[in-house]
Amino acid sequence: MRTIWTDSFAWMLTVGAAIGLTLLAPTGLSVLGHLPRVAASDLNKRQLAFPEDLAADRTLVFVTFMRGQNVDVDHWVEGMGLKESSAVAWMRLRVFDTASNRNRDDIESKLQATYTTPDARASVVPLFTDRDAFARSLGLPTQKHVYAVVINREGHVLARAEGLYSREKADALLERLKPENDLASTDFFLPAHK
Repeated sequence: MRTIWTDSFAWMLTVGAAIGLTLLAPTGLSVLGHLPRVAASDLNKRQLAFPEDLAADRTLVFVTFMRGQNVDVDHWVEGMGLKESSAVAWMRLRVFDTASNRNRDDIESKLQATYTTPDARASVVPLFTDRDAFARSLGLPTQKHVYAVVINREGHVLARAEGLYSREKADALLERLKPENDLASTDFFLPAHK
């Protein structure tokens, strides 16, 4: 024997399932992670609020967590010819743990000694934050390697490559920098030492 409560419950369950499936349906833009809202300054002391202040609608961001990874970024920058061309907006995001904040002035002074020109300093942003939470948010599985990440102004990670530069990885990232390539994310995790 059916009651009005049984029919009402079935109706609510059906509506709930429909709403749930609508929320879970793909939106057409696949993302690998998200750049959280953070405030920082480049080495020229220009205040930035990310992701809104990224240099372009799609920016190539080199994320490093450890000393020495800047050499790997140098290989990426050289291999992709980024210093010779302004076709790609790019930056270096050097992530320091919050505990390093007390040494912030020393860290920034050392970075400024490494990057001496205004253009070079504009491309380097030291970020003092919870490194583990930041890496998780970006969808990065480890802090042991450099990452080349394509991020849009909404903070969506559209593509990423881990480890050392390769032409194959660079080509995949350059393809994702094009606005017409919104439908699928590119996750290019080759072994880091290839």
